[in-house]
Amino acid sequence: PQENYKALLTRGGFPEPFFEGSEKFYRLWKRTHNDLIIRQDLVSLENIRDIDSIELLLEMLATRVGSTVSVNALAEDLGRDEKTIKRWLTSLENLFVIFKVTPHSKNIARGIKKSSKYYFYDLPRVKGDEGQKLENLVALALKKEVEFLQDTEGLDFDLKFVKTRDQKEIDFVILLNQKASKLIEVKLSDSSVSPSFYSLGKHFGDCPKVQLVRNLTKPRSTPDGIQIVDAIQYLSRLDLQD
Repeated sequence: PQENYKALLTRGGFPEPFFEGSEKFYRLWKRTHNDLIIRQDLVSLENIRDIDSIELLLEMLATRVGSTVSVNALAEDLGRDEKTIKRWLTSLENLFVIFKVTPHSKNIARGIKKSSKYYFYDLPRVKGDEGQKLENLVALALKKEVEFLQDTEGLDFDLKFVKTRDQKEIDFVILLNQKASKLIEVKLSDSSVSPSFYSLGKHFGDCPKVQLVRNLTKPRSTPDGIQIVDAIQYLSRLDLQD
C-alpha cells in the first residue's frame, strides 16, 4: 500500500502510466492525454472552442482541491457568464477529467447548498501540498467504492461533504438510502480529533466517525467511538459496508 500510494501521487491511477512505472513516461503520457482531451474531444464532442480558457479553468481547479468552488467566482475570474462555466465543468466531468462532490445540507444549520468540491481523476494534476493530494486520493477511493456498490449490489450509496457558512466542515459524508452511514475526515499529520466531529457530528446521531491520518504513529479510538486510523492502510481495505 505505501508503494502504491507514492506511485499514485507521482504517476496517477490511469493504467498505462501506473503500470509502466516511470515518471518520465507519465509526463509524456500526460502531454498526449491533455492534447486528446482538451484539444480534440472538447472541440469535436462538446463543441467548445475557447481552449485557452478551459486550460486556465483546469489550472484554477488544480489549486483549489479540497476547497469549495463557487461557479460565480470562477465566472468572474475567467470573464465568462455562469452558464458557460457550468457547461465547461459538465463537459470536463463527462470526459473524466474532474468529478464533483456536492454538499449535504439536510438538517445542517447554516450549511452551504450551492458550492461543490472538484477533484481530479489524474492525481498528479493536483497543484498543492501532500494534504490536498491525499484528500483527492481519498475522494477517488470513496467514489470508486460508492459506484462499485451501486453497480454490483444495487445499493443507494452516495458521497457528499458538509460545510457551514462559518467554515466548519467534514470532508466526506457517506450516505446510504439518503441517511449518513459514515463521516470521514482526512488529515496529513494531525492525530488530534477534528473539532468538526463534535460541532457537526451531533447532526448525524451515532453515525460512525473515522479520521484518516497519513502520518500516524499509533491508531486509536476515543471513548466516544471516533476512530483515528492510518489513511493508507484504511484505503487498502476500504469497505463502506463494515
